[in-house]
Amino acid sequence: MTLVNPLTMTHALLGLSALFLAVAAVAVFVPGGARVIGVLAITGLGVYAISQMLRCRHPSPGLLPPVTAADGSRVGARWCCHECGKVWDAAFEHGARPIQKYSGYDESKAIASARRAENLTRQQRDLAVRRAGLGGRGRAVTPQASAAPQVPSHSAADVVAITRGHRIAQ
Repeated sequence: MTLVNPLTMTHALLGLSALFLAVAAVAVFVPGGARVIGVLAITGLGVYAISQMLRCRHPSPGLLPPVTAADGSRVGARWCCHECGKVWDAAFEHGARPIQKYSGYDESKAIASARRAENLTRQQRDLAVRRAGLGGRGRAVTPQASAAPQVPSHSAADVVAITRGHRIAQ
């Protein structure tokens, strides 16, 4: 729904009423004026009807996705009218795209990553034991540095058994 400005509508009505008064004056005061006005009115209506039929208002344009052209250039998203075949830019895209600086896999970082993961697992396990009230509070968690970097594996020896008395809620 479109809102119409009352001032614009008033001007349009005044213009139409002035046109009708001019046509009436020509029809009354000019000999043969009614016939000329009739011919001009029919011709004007015909021209208007033809112009409306030839004009496409793009009632439901479709959106074409961005594609890569045959020459390798990128064509952005576009609107397309299926009735008249007109195509125009959709202007959705922004100029700056993210720049990918790193790609692939770096094996030299895997050993340090595995060491950090093992330290995190050990700290989480110690924290869980302390929260359960089973571990000593004075024990500090220190990461063990080895001379040769090795990827640690989780084994059954890493599991903490909770066999002592349970903590009673107070």
